[in-house]
Amino acid sequence: MDTVRIEGMKPGRNSRRNLARKQYTQWQNSTKESRIYKAVLFALAGGKCPTCYVDMILSYNAIVNMQLNAATLDHTIPLSKVLEHHKYGLEIMCRKCNGDKADKTVEEFINTEERR
Repeated sequence: MDTVRIEGMKPGRNSRRNLARKQYTQWQNSTKESRIYKAVLFALAGGKCPTCYVDMILSYNAIVNMQLNAATLDHTIPLSKVLEHHKYGLEIMCRKCNGDKADKTVEEFINTEERR
């Protein structure tokens, strides 16, 4: 199974959610694989956000990635619901849509009025 495991927290929903976030952050910051995933998903989307169709910026620079149209990796099923990071559950979105989606699934997000 392609799940990153980190020893640490006591069992429980909040600690499992925090552990999942920690796993994702560690994977994202310490592997070339995360950059490859981001680049491949960006190319597959044609450089456009699949939810709002804005032209995204692909960058690995932290300052550039703060822009609302920066490409970001997002979990199709939020970490708060699945409680475990799996690289195969990722999609690409602009920072604005990713922030608006928050802890909703893609279907829940698309069906809300929070979309642009």
